Amino acid sequence: MDAEMLDWVTKEGNERELYELSDKFLNHLNSYDVEDLPEDIENELKTIEAACIPKSTEEHMTKFSNKLKSFLSSKSLSTDFENIPKRILNNYLRYFYSELRKMDGDFYSPASLICIRAGLFRYFTSHHMQRRDINIISDPEFLTSNQMLKAMVFKVKRSNQPKREDPYPAVELQDMKKLEEYFDRSDPVKLQEEVIFSLLFYFSLRGRETIPYLTKDSLIIEEDSTGLRFIRIQCDMLAKNAKASLKKEEYESVKRQRIYEKKTDPMNCPLKAYEFYLQKLLSVQSDHLFPKPCSSTRGAWYAPKRKLGKNAIDSLMGNLSRKAHLSKRYTNHCLRVTAITILKEEGKTNEEIASFSGHKNPQSVQRYCRKRRDESLQEMSSVLQSGFNHTSLKLPKVARGGEIVVEKNLLAANEETKTNIQISFGGHFSNCSISIN
Repeated sequence: MDAEMLDWVTKEGNERELYELSDKFLNHLNSYDVEDLPEDIENELKTIEAACIPKSTEEHMTKFSNKLKSFLSSKSLSTDFENIPKRILNNYLRYFYSELRKMDGDFYSPASLICIRAGLFRYFTSHHMQRRDINIISDPEFLTSNQMLKAMVFKVKRSNQPKREDPYPAVELQDMKKLEEYFDRSDPVKLQEEVIFSLLFYFSLRGRETIPYLTKDSLIIEEDSTGLRFIRIQCDMLAKNAKASLKKEEYESVKRQRIYEKKTDPMNCPLKAYEFYLQKLLSVQSDHLFPKPCSSTRGAWYAPKRKLGKNAIDSLMGNLSRKAHLSKRYTNHCLRVTAITILKEEGKTNEEIASFSGHKNPQSVQRYCRKRRDESLQEMSSVLQSGFNHTSLKLPKVARGGEIVVEKNLLAANEETKTNIQISFGGHFSNCSISIN
């Protein structure tokens, strides 16, 4: 028997053995009902699945699924989602999308429409449903309902509704200066507000998802190789809820961030503020980093056992906008937007900013970049005023052939009229000379 024949016999024998074994195994399985699990095991599995869903996502699913059920009930249509065929459910969704309106009768914004569909998608694929064969976003059976959603988006854009103000503007430069003056550390509320503000701004944190879970051991002060001190968060000290609520990229970025000491300006140094804050926490018995402030400064500044509530943390920037007399009402998320905007203004790349903010895709950083409108609009108005006053001077930032091109344009009616020209340079120049004739 040659080698080729020997290999064939070996292979044939193995395949036959596998086939016989598989046949016996299948016959063995057929003696059991493997489709339905015992009710107690099924309930336990659902509990495990439900535990991994964040509370906010659960509320999101419940809200929009109830909205769909209420709509179908008002139209005398079935809400038995576990047994409704895909084709019929598609028609129901198509009808639902076409009738979606706010309480005041206005259309939902395009982002809200997509958000509603996402909530329904999560509901249909979650532990709430006995069937997992529904994907209202990508299944071909739901093509027409998705087309209706797209049609409603276009309808909203053509309705000429006034454009919503940006809900998360970057904090204006003058407002930042007002906050700097407000944080004078004269009472327990202002001191605590400054510490929370610094953490949200410098670490680009999401308030409700991290701040309430920080303890006295979560932040540590260290010194780098140059001798400068800084604050960093020990992420391993964060509570499990905080870890679960953060995306992996954001969680990793928090571990890398530092708040450095400002030796030249101790009154505006976040590290000095935090050290002063720790001194005032010595009388606090609990491990919470943010206990409730006391109303008086004569004794202890903070309650020994009572903890600052989540709502108080959520409304931090709203309250600061009122107390510091800021130009508009800001939210906590505006601080994250402001931090990214400042980094972008200073020339940082999307990749560098993403490593700071925790964005998985660097292109997502662009959505957070804002223009601080007051400064920008003042600059444009100044340019127009200089043109109206018959003098304008352009200094293009683009260099041609290694030389800066200066374009001078005098708009005076009489060329012999003396005109004062004020020149301001933005940027850095080295080993160069500029002459204007």
